[in-house]
Amino acid sequence: MQLFHSAGSPYARIARMAVLELGLADRIPFVETTLRDPASTLLPHNPVGRVPSLVLADGTTVTETTPILMVLDSLVAPGKRLLGDGADGWKRLAAYGRVLGMLDGIAVWNRELRRPAHERSPGVIALEAHRAVRALPPRCRMMSQRVFMPHPMPASSRCLPCLAIAKGATVPGLGAMVCRAWLPGLTARQTGHPSPPPCRR
Repeated sequence: MQLFHSAGSPYARIARMAVLELGLADRIPFVETTLRDPASTLLPHNPVGRVPSLVLADGTTVTETTPILMVLDSLVAPGKRLLGDGADGWKRLAAYGRVLGMLDGIAVWNRELRRPAHERSPGVIALEAHRAVRALPPRCRMMSQRVFMPHPMPASSRCLPCLAIAKGATVPGLGAMVCRAWLPGLTARQTGHPSPPPCRR
């Protein structure tokens, strides 16, 4: 098996950290690839060209973050699984869905900000900015109002909320807010060290 990723993808970082968190690094090597590139090493395995992409031993390629996490969970004992396992399973799934939705909104926000100024949609930027802040836990929302109150990484979804840093760091203001909230908890875990995102301000 092998996991294709790109350094700047928050979705691929979720998959990479899940591999490490579940103790599967010796079975699933990481392969960094290029995106939007006709010569990408990923295309023979995934014609869509998106990461993360998990190539299984029989050649099957599983794409998109959530199906990949389901496959990874199937490779470990029930007590170690990241999604929907144990007494807090539904809470863990709810936390994961919330973070994934926040990342989707930040991705749209980020794409708008990368457009030339005269092509940007103020309405889209405002909508996604408010959505991202709403999705943060209450103490993180206080930070968006310039109130600093660090707190531990949420335990219910383990490492997954910290991955918003990968996109948050590319959006003015949100990067510092998210990094203050979750970066200490992420860097305290050994699984966070091998997968740092490029941090752009």
